[in-house]
Amino acid sequence: MNVAMLFLSVSLCQMMPQYLEATAKRTVSWSIGTLAPMHPAIAQHRASIAAICQRYGIRRLEVFGSAARGEDFVPESSDADFLVEFAAGAQPDLQSFYGAKAALEQLLGRDVDLVEPGAVRNPYVLAGINRHREPVYAA
Repeated sequence: MNVAMLFLSVSLCQMMPQYLEATAKRTVSWSIGTLAPMHPAIAQHRASIAAICQRYGIRRLEVFGSAARGEDFVPESSDADFLVEFAAGAQPDLQSFYGAKAALEQLLGRDVDLVEPGAVRNPYVLAGINRHREPVYAA
């Protein structure tokens, strides 16, 4: 076994617990939460965000990434990343999805990324999202 193969094997063994943890979280619960509070640039708009969610049929909205961690969020330049779940039985069309995105961008004054939880297939990306996510709205 060459050094590269040995390094890869050790790396995969070290990452396996995180992969299994992320897989278990994905099947158990949609809401994981975070230890740090979301950045005030997001938190101060909760009531207006709730109105946007109601208007576009969003059942659940969670912030993740730097806006959820708060500590590395740069108000002048950071975007806001949200997990979005539309109401049961609703088939969100592009107008609903991008309408909600545009409304959130206008309210927050920054770029917004909306991600549906089922769209995240990579277990490592999902584990990163799950480490820092904070509920913003739930119907």
